[in-house]
Amino acid sequence: MATRVQHDYGVSAILTVPNVRVVIHVADWPMELMVDGGEENFLRVIPEAPVLSQPHLDFFESILRDRLRHRDWRQLRGSLINLDLDQMELVSKWLASAGYIPQAAMSEPSARYFSREDVANIANETLGWKPEYVTPAIIASLKKYRDVFAWLMGLGQQQFRRAVEQAFEFDDDRRERNRIYLREILSGDTRLKLKDPAIAFMAESKAPAGTDPETVRLCLQGTGTAQALSARFWWHSDGKPIVTIDTNSPLNAIGLSIHIDRNFSRRNWIVCDTCGKGRDRTRGRDRFCSARCRHRFNTTKRREKIKLLLESERAWAELPEWKRRGKERWRWISARVERVSRGNLNVDPSWAKRELSKIKARKQNRRRDVTRKAQ
Repeated sequence: MATRVQHDYGVSAILTVPNVRVVIHVADWPMELMVDGGEENFLRVIPEAPVLSQPHLDFFESILRDRLRHRDWRQLRGSLINLDLDQMELVSKWLASAGYIPQAAMSEPSARYFSREDVANIANETLGWKPEYVTPAIIASLKKYRDVFAWLMGLGQQQFRRAVEQAFEFDDDRRERNRIYLREILSGDTRLKLKDPAIAFMAESKAPAGTDPETVRLCLQGTGTAQALSARFWWHSDGKPIVTIDTNSPLNAIGLSIHIDRNFSRRNWIVCDTCGKGRDRTRGRDRFCSARCRHRFNTTKRREKIKLLLESERAWAELPEWKRRGKERWRWISARVERVSRGNLNVDPSWAKRELSKIKARKQNRRRDVTRKAQ
């Protein structure tokens, strides 16, 4: 997929290497999240000689930085898409796991260094987050990205690529519209009325209703808040080549993970048939979020089949003899199950015979056991 950088500089692809590992690198240091939902891009550090207690230093060096260094962006992406934004405690936990710290917990917001009080406030598993620190603006920002991320992961491969093309077209149309307006203003004629290209872009891309067109565009063109990012091409000690993409924002990293998965793998987003929870689908036939949900779904379907089998067997027994002529019992029962379920349950005649025989044998054994106990 060509990017605007390739268009502008005439760079053509030399080779596609399938065995190159792609790594997203975000500085292993917490990022301040402002009360309006915006990110403080300047990552603050502790002074060289901080006056801190040893437990606080231990937390920052051995726990916090190690935890942030090993963030799983796919897992964070899935957690965000499934996040219940009405549960402030869950939102606080997600923000902490993503590497954000609350501006409200800082003694001097946007300062260059953490103070001793700052470290004391955020030296815990939640990085200082409390439910009261989660403002409506933060919730709105998370919802905005959550909805777009979920939509992007749910698109088919061709739909995704077409949506990227539409985002670039929208960007071009918007710039052209601004140039036309500028010429009209300079000429003194302001009567021209042009249609907002965002309306056509949202309709053509079929983006979720209520989402911000600018957020949708950025998520399609780049990573969510940036269109191009720096990357390094190097070799690991095991001899395998690696491309490391650098970004400062956790949301950027999550958006970037979507582009990597949608362009270089077959991952997309599915909704579990049992519990309705979303998850990444790594195989084409995945329909469930866990083995437990798969077992529950199969058990429910099996019980439905057995119930209809018993009903169909009783219906067969109630048929007059003349209606049974020319019909094979198990085929008739199987056909009735499929008909009553409107095609949702397919039953093989041999399976129907075997299952009903098992049920009949269990009933006989129970009656025999009851009789023995009575004697």
